[in-house]
Amino acid sequence: MKKERVRYLTVRFISQKDISEKDAWFILATEIKRLFGVTGAAKVGLYLSYFDPQNQGGVFRMSHQSVHLIRASICFIHSHHSQPLYVYSEYLTGSLKKAKEYLCNRNYHDRYYVLKKKLVGR
Repeated sequence: MKKERVRYLTVRFISQKDISEKDAWFILATEIKRLFGVTGAAKVGLYLSYFDPQNQGGVFRMSHQSVHLIRASICFIHSHHSQPLYVYSEYLTGSLKKAKEYLCNRNYHDRYYVLKKKLVGR
């Protein structure tokens, strides 16, 4: 039996209220289950490896064969608790270290702050 190859996807959440670690996983997992069913969600093997509450971003671990399913499900997320929510994937890598570096690096946050300003209006 071959070892499963995993990928780490950095995902950013932008909303008027801060998203918690539990909410981040719940939002993505429920959308995957809604689109692909229970068996599809099981094949994905989604796991939240790291969440940064300050930057409102997380690193999700998944099977290398299910990256396209995760990205497809992110496209359908528009709200959480009746409030608008932007969710977008930023970076895909094979190591958790690189994903964390990308998520915490300030040079990549220009897009995040522009969208946050648009949504909140500040």
